[in-house]
Amino acid sequence: MARTADHDARRRQMARAARDVALDEGLSGVTVASVARRAGVSVGLVQHYFSSKGELMQRVFVDLLADVDSRVATIVEQG
Repeated sequence: MARTADHDARRRQMARAARDVALDEGLSGVTVASVARRAGVSVGLVQHYFSSKGELMQRVFVDLLADVDSRVATIVEQG
């Protein structure tokens, strides 16, 4: 049976790893290698999903903004 990957989950996993590296080491600490290490995947897999560090960081920012939007919506709903 062929393996199927949840590609969006993989991207989220790597974006979370990049965010965590940035929080711990600053933006200069975010490299493909450090993200791969933190995510527990190979450098090649990170490169498969993100063609550049800029593309990876864009995903981090998109995910962070979605989280902020969700939190604001919850606060608004609660009045």
